[in-house]
Amino acid sequence: MTVGTDPTLELTWHAQRRWSLAASAAKTSVQRWRLARLVLGVIGAVAATAGTQVGGDPGKALSLVGALCVGLVPLITSLRLPPARIEAWTRLRSVSEALKSEVYLYLTVSAPYAGGTAERRAELSARSRRYEEEAGELAALLPQLDPSATPAPPAVHDVDSYVRERIDRQADGYYRDQVLRMRRGVARIRFAEFVLAVTGMALAIVAGTSDTQRLGAWVPVVTTVSVSVMLYGYGVRYQENLISFARTAEQLRRLRDDRSARMPLDPAEEARFVERCENVVSIETQGWMARAALADPGPPQ
Repeated sequence: MTVGTDPTLELTWHAQRRWSLAASAAKTSVQRWRLARLVLGVIGAVAATAGTQVGGDPGKALSLVGALCVGLVPLITSLRLPPARIEAWTRLRSVSEALKSEVYLYLTVSAPYAGGTAERRAELSARSRRYEEEAGELAALLPQLDPSATPAPPAVHDVDSYVRERIDRQADGYYRDQVLRMRRGVARIRFAEFVLAVTGMALAIVAGTSDTQRLGAWVPVVTTVSVSVMLYGYGVRYQENLISFARTAEQLRRLRDDRSARMPLDPAEEARFVERCENVVSIETQGWMARAALADPGPPQ
C-alpha cells in the first residue's frame, strides 16, 4: 500500500490525531491542577502557622493568605479534579490508542484486515466509527483540525517497517523515556519525604527538650506537607507506572528479538507477531487507565 493515497486510512489517522491532542490537553490540565493543589496546600499550612507567630498586621496578612490557600484546596479537588474529569482524560487516551492500533494492524494487513482492499477499508471505517461513537459524549473536547494539516500516517508497508516505526519507537523510545521519568519522580518524592521526616523529627525533639513552644507548632505543619507530597506521588502513581512501563518495554523487546531469531517467517506468523505486539500495548493502555482512573486521593484532612 502507498501511504497517503488511502482516504479511509487518512480519515482514521486524522481522527486519531484529534483524540490524541484532546487527551494530551486533558492530561496537562490534570497535572497542573494537581501541582497547584499541592503548592496551595503547602503555602496554606506554612502561612497559617506563621501568622500565629507573627504579631500585628503581618501576622494577620499571613493568616488570611493561609486561610485562603487552605480554602482553595478542596475547591480545586471538587471543581477541577473530580473523578469524571480524570475518567474523561483516560477515555480520550484510550480511543486515541485504539485508533492507532487499528491503523498499524491495517497497514500490516493483520487480523482483522486480511481481506481485499474494499473489505479492509470497510472494516477499518466500521471499527473506527465504533470507538468514536462509544465515547461520543467527549466529542466536544476534540480540537477542530484542518485535515490537510494532519501529519501523514505512519510509513509502514510491511512488518519490517512496522518494527522500525512502532516497536522500536515504543520499546526504545517512549517506554524507555517514561521509565526514566518515573524513576526521577520516585526519587524526588522519596527524597522529599525523607527530608520532611527528618525535619519533623528534629523539630519535635527540639520542641520537646527546650522551653520554647514556637517550634512545636511547626511539627504538624511538616506532617501535613509530608502527607501532601505523599498523596501527590500517589496520584501520579510513579512507582506503579514505572513497573508497568518497564515490563511493557521488555515484552516488546522480547517479541522483536524472538521474531528476528526465527526469521524468515511466513505471512501468517508475521501477522500473529503484529497482533501480539498490539495486544501488549493494549494491555498496558488498559492497565494505565485503571491506575489513572482511580479516585483522586485529594488533600489531607
